Amino acid sequence: MKTIKDIVKEKQIATNTINGDAMVVDAFLLMEEKNEDYVVVIDNDQFIGVISGPDFMHKIIIGGLNASKTSVKDIMKSCIHTVDNTESIHHCLGLMDAFKIRHLLVFEGFKFTGVVTMHELMQASLKENTAIPVFQ
Repeated sequence: MKTIKDIVKEKQIATNTINGDAMVVDAFLLMEEKNEDYVVVIDNDQFIGVISGPDFMHKIIIGGLNASKTSVKDIMKSCIHTVDNTESIHHCLGLMDAFKIRHLLVFEGFKFTGVVTMHELMQASLKENTAIPVFQ
């Protein structure tokens, strides 16, 4: 059975990080540039949150906030869910389901090694079950 380490080693370490004091519009420009649906929020080299597409939709568009005048830390999710890179794909999918999240920060001990997304976990899970065709 594959572990998260197998998925993370196939990708670059997350370079889509932004400071919590940055404006939301800058976070979403970074998402567009990196072709990702999340940005990890840092402050003094510490992970303090994650901001994603649904955060923008729910808090900026529906909430009527101005993305150019609202800071990232004002709308980010500050409850950061992390996993060790030895965790199984199915365990991580279970965490995502339980917490209704789409991203997990991955660590090897105390060293940040990347981010794994629900999409990546679902793809890996399908590939492990050869009875289910995987469309690419």
